[in-house]
This record gives sequence, C-alpha cells and structure tokens, in this order.
Amino acid sequence: MISKKSTIFFLLLIFVISFFIKLMPLYKGYNVPFGAVDSGFHIASALDISEGSFSSLVHPWWHLKNHVLINGYDIVDRNLASFFYPPFMHLALALGFLLIHPGIASVIIVSLLYSLSVIAIFLLCKSFGFRNVPALISSALIAVSVPLIQSQNYGFWTFLIATNFLILSYSFLRFKSRKSTWIGALFYFFALTTHWTFLIPAIVIGLVELAINKNKYAKVYILASIAIAAPFYLYIFYLANPLSYIATHFEALILPNYALLMLALIGIAINFRKYYEVSIFAVLTAVISFIYYGLGMKFIFGDMVQFTYPFFTAFYVGSLFGNLSRKSFKAVLILIILAAFALDIASIQQIFNSSDASITKREFNDMLKLRQEFKPGDNTILAIDRNLIPWWLTIVSKDAKIVYPDTYEGEDMVKYYDAYFAGEINSSKYVFYKISKKGNSLVLEKNATLPKGKFGFRVD
Repeated sequence: MISKKSTIFFLLLIFVISFFIKLMPLYKGYNVPFGAVDSGFHIASALDISEGSFSSLVHPWWHLKNHVLINGYDIVDRNLASFFYPPFMHLALALGFLLIHPGIASVIIVSLLYSLSVIAIFLLCKSFGFRNVPALISSALIAVSVPLIQSQNYGFWTFLIATNFLILSYSFLRFKSRKSTWIGALFYFFALTTHWTFLIPAIVIGLVELAINKNKYAKVYILASIAIAAPFYLYIFYLANPLSYIATHFEALILPNYALLMLALIGIAINFRKYYEVSIFAVLTAVISFIYYGLGMKFIFGDMVQFTYPFFTAFYVGSLFGNLSRKSFKAVLILIILAAFALDIASIQQIFNSSDASITKREFNDMLKLRQEFKPGDNTILAIDRNLIPWWLTIVSKDAKIVYPDTYEGEDMVKYYDAYFAGEINSSKYVFYKISKKGNSLVLEKNATLPKGKFGFRVD
C-alpha cells in the first residue's frame, strides 16, 4: 500500500511520461501532427477561429449532400449544407494557436488531451474499489498503449478524446454524490462537444448504473445528458439532416498486444460479476466489433469503438491484483506485465521509426503563408494539385469554395452523384485559384486553368 501523496506523484509522473511519448512528431523534426484528412480539417477550423472567424464552428460536412457541380468540377460549398461540428477540439487548438506555432501547438494540445486517458482509467479503477497500486498499473498500461498512439497518428483525435471525457464522467457518477454527479455531467458536456455521437453511450452508462449499481444519481445524470444534448442536436438537424450521413470506414483493427489481451481475458473471466457494469460495456463493445469486422456489416463508427479496447484491457489487467494473495503469483503477474510493457515500448519505437507526417515542415509553413495571401470571395474557388497534399487544402481556403480534394478511383460515379450533389451550376463568374509547387515552394496561381481529366467530374 502506498500513501496518497506518493500515489498522486506516481500518477502525475505516468501522465507526464504519456505526454512526452505522444510528442513523437516533434522529436522527428516536424512542426505538424502525423495525420492527414482529419488533422488538416481540425487545424484549419482552429485557424479560422483563432483569427476571429467563429462562423467556422459551422462547417461543410464532407459526408452530407453539400457538393455542387460548378462548370463540371466537384465543389464543396461551405454555405450550401453545413454541419455544426463539436467545437471543443477547435476552440482548444485555437487558444494554443494564439500562443505558439499552429502545428506545434496542435501536437502539444492533442498529446495533453490524449494523456488524460491516464487520469481517466485511474479514476475509473478507483471508482470500482481498486487499491492504489493496481490503479497505477492500469494507468501505466494506458500510457504506452499502442492503439491509442496509432489513433493519434491517424488523426482520429475527437473520438478518443471524447472517450477520455466520458470515462471521467462515468467515474465521477460512480462516486455517488450530488457534487460528483454534476462534475460527471460537466465531463459529459466536454465529451459531447468533442464528438457529436456521445449521447447514446452516456445514456447507456446511466441506465447500467441505475439498474446494476442502484445509483440514485443516475436518473439526474441521464436527464442532464439529454438536456445538454437537445439544443446541440436540434441545431444540427436545423442545419442539415445528419441521418443522411454517408459513412467512411477505417478497415484496420488495431488491438493491444496479445500478452495484455490474455491477461485481460483472464481478468474478465474471474471478475465478470465483481465489475458487472464494466463487463457489460466490454461485451457490448465486443459485439459491435464482431458485427462490424467479423460479419462485415459496416455501420457508422463501428470501426472507432476498437479504440476503447485499451481501456478495458488496462482495467481488467489491474483487476487481477485484487484476486492474488500469494506473493509468488503477484510476482509472476508483474513479470508478464513488465514483458508486455517492454513489447509496447518496442512497438512505439518501431512506430517512431516508420511514421512520417503527411505534410513536410516547409509545406506546412508555405500553407500558412498562402493563407495570408489568399483573399477569397463569393466567386472564388480554390484547388490544389492532386499530386501534392490534397487534404491540407483547407489550411489555405478559409471560407472559400474548394474543389473536393479526394480522388474518384473505384467510385460508382452515378451513386456518388446521387448521394453527394445538391445541384449544378454553369457560370463564367467563378475564378479558380490553384495551389501548386514551384521549385521547393508552394505557390498560389490566380485564374488557374484546371484540366478536366484531373479535376473534372464525369458521370458515365
């Protein structure tokens, strides 16, 4: 047993270690995160806000019917069909941009928010009666979780950060006091304003607490969650119908290392009833993943739930310490955990050696310069050479219409048109700008001529 002060010290130390591990891009000399599509979108939106354009809280949503054909080009129009993307991530980044370089601030802020997983799993364990040492072990395992690092590198920031907030919310709800319940509701607010789908998980949490743990504060929690979400969802439906969302899918399944999974399975087998609430969540998550990956039935965010596995794994590995009384068994368990920890560190080193940012330091700085040069108007359309860094186009575009930066290889173009396009316009009033490369620098061409074969849209 270790003292409260020592526990706080070790918890903060684990948090700091987690944070410094996740600063990986900076160690490789980049001034921008590794990710591409989502990373560029979040940074661009935060840049708008940091410059005072709060209208950027309402965005064109790639997966809704907000494309329009203009002179045969696939254009995303910010003002055609919008989506209120949760603002927490963009506001947090924008605040950082006021202080330091936007790319560096993005790496630091996202790493800090990811490292909240250390605090979240510790409080979750404590809410289920874990002693300090097992709870710290769970925190240490989360700190070096390879799937979470991969999630950060891919740019899937909001889902994982919202998960951190939701676990914090659930932990405070379990402390069963009026004050802790309202703190839990506050963290739920942060979760919802980080990722828009987190109302349903919050309601499930409340219902499980009410039915299994007989937590009288769960009713207040559920009502508070619905009350917080109601205006948010009403505004989303006012702007555009999110039920028409056309999902994209992340095909890879990234699991914690097998040694930890083995221990976690032993933990859940032994402690299924003891930690019934978490067991229910673990089973639900496994069923969702089986339907998505095992049966091949694709549905929205069925791919993202895999990033909750490290939390379940860390929780159930820590839970094993409550079942072992003999020191020899604990010693064996600690040796296995240390081996798994070493494997994770080796995997992190491999990720460090093999990962590169989708945009170079110079290209990102050039994009920031072009952003200052570009003065968009209602008749302005911005494109980027498709052999460059297409998804970072939004760093420059601000409120301008853009030529959709994705490619169409393998698309069923008739279905694509029906799903995404709201109409067609043919007019000579539009002026095309294009980002291209000249020498080693990115430049902005005005009155650019875009080749139809490369940029144009065609339905056979």
